[in-house]
Amino acid sequence: MPDLPLNGGSNPSRLTWPAQLARHLDLKYECYAWPGRGNFFIASQVLDQLARDESSLYVINWTWIDRFDFINIDATTDPWQSLMPGKAAHKHADFYFRNLHSELRDKMNCLQLIKLVTLELLASGQPFIMTYMDTLIFDQRWHTTPAMLKQQEFVKPLMLHWQMKNHDPMNWSLWAQQKGHPISAYHHLLESGHELVFQNVLGRLQNNQIVTASQSAIDKIKTS
Repeated sequence: MPDLPLNGGSNPSRLTWPAQLARHLDLKYECYAWPGRGNFFIASQVLDQLARDESSLYVINWTWIDRFDFINIDATTDPWQSLMPGKAAHKHADFYFRNLHSELRDKMNCLQLIKLVTLELLASGQPFIMTYMDTLIFDQRWHTTPAMLKQQEFVKPLMLHWQMKNHDPMNWSLWAQQKGHPISAYHHLLESGHELVFQNVLGRLQNNQIVTASQSAIDKIKTS
């Protein structure tokens, strides 16, 4: 289960927990994830798929909130580009993070995107499972506004959360790591961890613990 390079790849792993879930549920698996992209890109992908009006189970993993997506109108191939901290940073990343970036903007923008996508999913009647990587989405200690608190209140119950005893909620990858499962050189969870998360999500689904994806709604996809 190797890491994909930041320029993407056309052969996503079939060992990730969403792929395993699709296989177990006997659903066609389509992966629209792209390495290094941010939440604006993710929201755009989901909305594009919803516009096709095809019955599907959506599995959405919101990423780190400090990634900034934009469209390069001069690009000859993929116009999407993303700024993020780190060694593989874009040539404009230094200027952006020094002069324009703020946690307040990140949190507000991501919550607005997540709420928009959630409302569209609910309006469509499509079942969905939403997870997240960045717990800052729900932080209420720093850089917050009354509107942000209201959006968190709406979004949080519709997300899947993981928790260890005496710890705050965490993302699925960190939860599996806390249980001893290894990660790649780029900090991505490896096969055994994805298997653990798959079993956890499947158990919640079978026990009707995912409010946005009932078994009956998933069964309707197979007959539509």
